[in-house]
Amino acid sequence: MDIKASIKRVLADEIEGIQQCHSHIDENVENAVTAIFSLKGKLVISGMGKSGLIAQKIAATFSSTGTPALFIHPTEAGHGDLGIIQDDDLFFLLSYNGQQREFEYFYNISSEKKIPIIAITGKKDSALFKNASIPILLNISKESEILPYAPSVSSTATLAMGDAIALTVAKMRNFEQKDFAKLHPGGALGQLLGVTISAVMHKGTDIPIVEADAEMTNILYTISSFRMGAALVCSEEGDLLGIITDGDIRRMFEEHSKEAFDLKAEEIMNPDPTSVAPELFGKDALEIMEDRKITVLPVVDKGKICGIIHMHNILGGNN
Repeated sequence: MDIKASIKRVLADEIEGIQQCHSHIDENVENAVTAIFSLKGKLVISGMGKSGLIAQKIAATFSSTGTPALFIHPTEAGHGDLGIIQDDDLFFLLSYNGQQREFEYFYNISSEKKIPIIAITGKKDSALFKNASIPILLNISKESEILPYAPSVSSTATLAMGDAIALTVAKMRNFEQKDFAKLHPGGALGQLLGVTISAVMHKGTDIPIVEADAEMTNILYTISSFRMGAALVCSEEGDLLGIITDGDIRRMFEEHSKEAFDLKAEEIMNPDPTSVAPELFGKDALEIMEDRKITVLPVVDKGKICGIIHMHNILGGNN
């Protein structure tokens, strides 16, 4: 057996399935996004078997991106779990064949409480499609030919569609990295945002510093060597005089062409840069960067430069 060929075949089949869904996005997908965005209660997501596993992941994605969501197993729904349902909730049911008898519990309470049902299914003649207020039809032609009776393309396409809807809703809510971090305080991003700037800033010889009379070649070398996208202009006493970013350099060359090489740091710098104190929390520094559309902040303590912080330091990336 050619293992590599088998792996590639399955991946190719799943890619083809997602591409087929990509080519057939109809108004019901838009309606689903609008309904979830307008939701006043919670999103109740359910599915059986493999669809149930996918439903649990999609519920987690919604919850972690600002939409209250939970997973209810279809069987357990008929044994008391439906008691959590409220009038302003919304159902999101997943099943490729759409014929699960256990969904009858959801159909009944949907009818009783007038709770809309969003459905993702692959069968237009299924009970799920017919009972859904907003049915989303997966337009895939087959499962993987390697094992055509095992859910593969259908489950991948369901997950992809669920993710697409969840992330689109989050985008409409203006959900940002700092919001994500607040919902993940135990994760690496949440922990980094909860530390002070002094713990993650560049300090000492790792600060890209030039003097006010530094020439362009020295400025370019400093910005390039430290890979921060900026250099701080500093006095002999350690006072922050200004900042020069790679964007400032580009603008100087656009305006002055070769004559830009004759300019000094004090002629290029922004003399009033935004700076932060070392005791500021990472989440607060990130908000400043996002609000002002910048990626670097000088860190100043008692009027003196003590460090520099890049957005990547806060988010845990590399410089």
